[in-house]
Amino acid sequence: MYELCKICGKKTANPRHIKTHGMTYKEYKKKYIEVEEEESQSAQQELVCRKCGAYLEPDSDICTVCDAPVEEGVEETPQAEEEEEEDEYSMTIMEWQAQGYNTTYLEELMDTASKQELDEAFDLYEENLERLREIIRNVEDIETDERMAKDVLSIRELLTNPMKVDDVEASLEGLMKKIHINRLRDELYELDTRGLETQVNEVEEFMKNPDNIAAIQKKISDLRREIKARFFEGAVAMEFTPKKKVVHRKIRIVRKEAQKASAETLVRDLMVLHRDGTLLSHLTRRSKEDFQNMKLKQINHLIQSKVRLPRDQVGLNIVEYYDDKLVIHNGPNLSMILIISGDMRKGLDSVLNKAIGLLEKRYHDKLEGWKGDPADLSGIAKYTDILMDAFVKMEK
Repeated sequence: MYELCKICGKKTANPRHIKTHGMTYKEYKKKYIEVEEEESQSAQQELVCRKCGAYLEPDSDICTVCDAPVEEGVEETPQAEEEEEEDEYSMTIMEWQAQGYNTTYLEELMDTASKQELDEAFDLYEENLERLREIIRNVEDIETDERMAKDVLSIRELLTNPMKVDDVEASLEGLMKKIHINRLRDELYELDTRGLETQVNEVEEFMKNPDNIAAIQKKISDLRREIKARFFEGAVAMEFTPKKKVVHRKIRIVRKEAQKASAETLVRDLMVLHRDGTLLSHLTRRSKEDFQNMKLKQINHLIQSKVRLPRDQVGLNIVEYYDDKLVIHNGPNLSMILIISGDMRKGLDSVLNKAIGLLEKRYHDKLEGWKGDPADLSGIAKYTDILMDAFVKMEK
């Protein structure tokens, strides 16, 4: 049954709270109980009939239950405060259990610990509980992504046990470092690091140790400066390199049959699939009408037949489909498909190969534990957006 504390106004079923008015038991004991014990130590003793165990009335000569004389059948025993304290402890444990907290630590002490040890244990648990609640309030403001799902889950499992609060704080500190590392990794992958593979590998090696955050930030800053310097060096070289003098020569013209000019490459669709055939991302540049007229079912059947192959069959595969070409590049776990019109542009296969390699490396852990849920690899869409922009620029 719930009662309302007259001091703090809290509605609670905890008799310890009603008795101590919201203070910790240690504070209440120091302020009230110890004073009462000093002032009325004699009042804490009462007479109990030795023969039947019944409590006797003050100044009574005989037991009102069994009529045994007080002089012959009684002894002085401490007042039954221990039983009352035990009930209070049990009620407190029940209240914390109802709130979803693990109270195994206290339950194991109830049968073995002394009263003083129990008081200290309950005070420690209560202090840890307040720390845990503060952590829970702070955790709600932390932003994570799918890469941190396992870490977040392990921390949540600890949040029900106040005696694990030190482990929670340590795990939370580790999680914050990993979040920081992932943000730095995303920052690294957004840089144009072509020709700087050695430096990139060095940064990625540093990222294996979350305690290297300061060193990682410095490495990325150095990379940025190097990329910027390389850009300006290239611009200056182009500006000041002497132009080659045009030499006009007389040539003999041999008339040949005109050859048909090659059609320009136009990327119409970009898809990423898992090798089990699950579609993870699809970008199209077609109009709504063109997309509706697209024989998507037939194209999908053709793509599936080229993607769902043994995992060791990797590499490029080009399939003619009416006026278009399907350029399919299979990696160990992912496949990237371009639907293009026109001729196959030189270097396109190299771009696909690098893109697949990047995604395979970026999502290695997710791909290893793949259970068929596209949501686990939703971040791939961001990279396909960037890649499509790159293909559009290549056409210009």
